[in-house]
Amino acid sequence: MYAAAAYARGTRAAQEAFGLTKEAAVPTPVKMYRRSMQMLAGRQKSYFHGSSSPEKNTIGGSPLRTMQSIMSQGQLNPSTGAHNKGVYLWNDLPLQTYLNRANSYGVSFRKDQVGSFRQPKDPRPNAPVRRQVSVFHSPDKVVPAPLDALPLRLPEGKETTVFAPGEGLAALQPLFKKTRHRQMDSAIFNRAEADWRARQHANAGRADPVDIPRPTHKDLEQQRANPVVFPKLRAATDDSIDEFMQNYLSRVPKPQPAPPGLGALPSQAPL
Repeated sequence: MYAAAAYARGTRAAQEAFGLTKEAAVPTPVKMYRRSMQMLAGRQKSYFHGSSSPEKNTIGGSPLRTMQSIMSQGQLNPSTGAHNKGVYLWNDLPLQTYLNRANSYGVSFRKDQVGSFRQPKDPRPNAPVRRQVSVFHSPDKVVPAPLDALPLRLPEGKETTVFAPGEGLAALQPLFKKTRHRQMDSAIFNRAEADWRARQHANAGRADPVDIPRPTHKDLEQQRANPVVFPKLRAATDDSIDEFMQNYLSRVPKPQPAPPGLGALPSQAPL
């Protein structure tokens, strides 16, 4: 009788009667930050593709229009780059162009969602960057092999994450309702990557250990509203790493305690 009465009052009343309601919802920026850290720490093997530079107009007219086209078509179209014509995919980390700013646009998806594929003949097979990038020409299963590079179909639903700044995510909402892709504010991802890389660099061979700040929900809300920019995010040499750390600490100067539920930053070997 008690259960029947609870359900008669509605689903939420029934959930409360059986203790099934959440005590507190995890805020969206915190979810995005957690997701970013999981991606950066390599907990799932992923491809990253930056769709367009925020500073440049593209064939579609703007980075937002480029992403609208990608989502509407459900695919990434080939382009010609250093390793010949195809769809350029960064392996496990977005190591170079495009997905390195708070206003970037791009996508990411698990490698196992793509399947085996051909790559174009590489005019620079010994270039060091080749280990970090894959170039999609066509699926292995297509017979006969196509002469020209084919578009890469995006994995469906939440298997694909779309990166865009806050105003871009808002403009893309009608398409998200159709595609059901995950949404990632690129300002949150930019902050997460800065934190992640700072943690890798902080104590590697340094005489003075550095505490890396951990953002609160308020910090992440501020990052969405007024993004902090982290220049030279992907430092590699000793000098550029020191410059990066000085730059980073000047923008996030005071270590903060981890808020309940946010969790610690994933541990990883130094880059």
